[in-house]
Amino acid sequence: MLTTVDAFLQRIAKRLIGEFDTLPESQRVVTLADIFVILTLAPFVVIALIWLIVVTDLNKLGSYAVVSLISVVLMLVFERLTFVLTLEVRRNVPASVSGTMGNLVGVALSLLVGESALWVVVIIALIAYVRDLLIIQRLPEQLPFGFHPYQRIGALRQLVNNTASVLPMLLSIVFYRASGGLFPLPDLRFETLLRGLLMVFSSALLIIPLFLPYFWYLRSSTYFTSASSMTILFLIASLLPFVVDPFGILLAGLYAIHGWPAYLFLLIGILLVALMAYNLSQQTQRSQQRSRELERLEQLGRALIQAPPDGSTLPVLLNEYIPGMFTSGKLEVWLYPDKLLVNHPEDVKAIGGEAMNWLRTQPETRVIDVDALLPWSGQKTILPMNLVPILEVDSQLPLGGVFYSQRFQVNPGKRLRELLPAMESLASQIASELHSAKLYTNTIANQRMLQEVALAGRIQATFLPNSVPVVPGWELMVGLEPARQTSGDFYDLFELPNHKLGMVVADVADKGMGAALYMALSRTLIRTFAVQYPDSPAQALTAANLRILSDTNAELFVTVFYAVLDPLTGTLTYCSAGHNPAFLLNRDDGGRMVQSLSRTGIPLGMFETVSWRETTVGLRPHDVLIIYTDGLTEAQTAEQDLYGEERLRKVAREHVDCSAEEIHAALLADVHQYMGDAAQFDDITLMVLVKE
Repeated sequence: MLTTVDAFLQRIAKRLIGEFDTLPESQRVVTLADIFVILTLAPFVVIALIWLIVVTDLNKLGSYAVVSLISVVLMLVFERLTFVLTLEVRRNVPASVSGTMGNLVGVALSLLVGESALWVVVIIALIAYVRDLLIIQRLPEQLPFGFHPYQRIGALRQLVNNTASVLPMLLSIVFYRASGGLFPLPDLRFETLLRGLLMVFSSALLIIPLFLPYFWYLRSSTYFTSASSMTILFLIASLLPFVVDPFGILLAGLYAIHGWPAYLFLLIGILLVALMAYNLSQQTQRSQQRSRELERLEQLGRALIQAPPDGSTLPVLLNEYIPGMFTSGKLEVWLYPDKLLVNHPEDVKAIGGEAMNWLRTQPETRVIDVDALLPWSGQKTILPMNLVPILEVDSQLPLGGVFYSQRFQVNPGKRLRELLPAMESLASQIASELHSAKLYTNTIANQRMLQEVALAGRIQATFLPNSVPVVPGWELMVGLEPARQTSGDFYDLFELPNHKLGMVVADVADKGMGAALYMALSRTLIRTFAVQYPDSPAQALTAANLRILSDTNAELFVTVFYAVLDPLTGTLTYCSAGHNPAFLLNRDDGGRMVQSLSRTGIPLGMFETVSWRETTVGLRPHDVLIIYTDGLTEAQTAEQDLYGEERLRKVAREHVDCSAEEIHAALLADVHQYMGDAAQFDDITLMVLVKE
């Protein structure tokens, strides 16, 4: 049955609205419901108007002209003092029923004038219809949220609704006359009150069948998933006249018995009660709204705590908890540059993109009132709106924004400002989640990097000799202490033809992964060319330098001390490529005479057209050779005082009679004692060679 009715209504809707099929589902459902009401109630409206014209007594209406005029004014006032109940008829889709005390004024006038008083109902309905048409007429071509192409249909439906209620009222007056009721109401005796109640209750009961088809249509629609909420709203709307309208009998009776003073006195009382009911309703709505905001924000907060730390579920959680935070309106959450996280209602096209782009340049909370000029377009706004930026926790730079717009009938600016705390809390929660996700991502990246660096350090350690070669007549000790997990320092020990020993201590002029990679390349090339030129350290370094420059573009360089030791003769042929000068001491003189092995060229990796000279020294028995990198002499205290070469040589002299291992340990121990709690700034490499 509903399918057939829907098909019929859709044909009519498509004729009236060419773009009907492109409207969001919610708008299509409301449009079809409006057309359904107009078609079902139109015959009753025609019957009611014809009947009213026939029974109208102009003379009686004229005699009560002042009362009628006051009634019209009061009913318009009461229309502004509505009390509202809102329920969800679909997830995050609210519906409301409203009532006023204006009907009891109409009841009182009907009991004084009779059927002719019902023209007041028609006049009120026409005034509301004309007012709606004037509002619609002033709308721009680009309609904002809350105004749609079918707005005239909605206004017509409201006119038909209000006018159709005249028919049950006419029938109730017939019942009143049949029971012996008189116009005007003669008194407030018990029998008179019963006849008045008969008229009021019969009118209220007869209105219900008129709107049952409308209720059936909405309740049967698949769009409204909460049938129980729809039923509650319909019952409240149906029962409200039974509570309010009987007081119209008292109002008419007081006028009939005591005249204007009593009538006005009671009217003032009713007006005050209506004002109290209105304020109570508004306060209740505000309290419900605040409770709803707190509840949804708390639910969102708990969900975010339990969500994956990478922020991947943020859009899902926002769409689950946020749309129900506000009873109605257009809510959008954006992240820059153009990511829309929330678009509610989802079947309505997003409208806040332009506002968000402007908010990016003016990142502060904004309330734009009705008729204010939009700062991004210069056009007047029809609907009030809130703009709240989402700011990065640390830098306070804009990450996005929350946009909200709603069609409020009364005090739109005030009503919207009341929503700002919740919107700002929402923006803060989103910013906090984005910040946590960023920290998590950075932490994971850092952990991955640390793992990679640790792996690189382990791999780099394999480039160092597994053991120190044993050379008869000589003691050799070497070690490297990296400042980080990877090192730019390296040393190497390798055998050369004729039982010679190659010794390398080097330092890449940088730290971190780049220096470690450069170290690996330099070590490989130096060893390769050292084997190729076993008797000439200068040739080996020259060849290595050219290959380093051809294979890299890192703008790094490496200082190298490379020596070839002939253990049999005690000769040491070396090149010092920009490296810290190694030095020789002798045990026989207590280390007083120090021979410095000065630099013989610049570091490797700087220029192609350079060469190194090599120098040969003879090592005597009890000579001590100390080779090191600048990480040792440039070790610092917390006050940034340098360890220095002078202290290094002093400690070496103090331990010159010790073994190579003991000298090595003593020098490193003194360096660390000097540094104290200060962090190690650079890699330390130390090689000690002693001729027995």
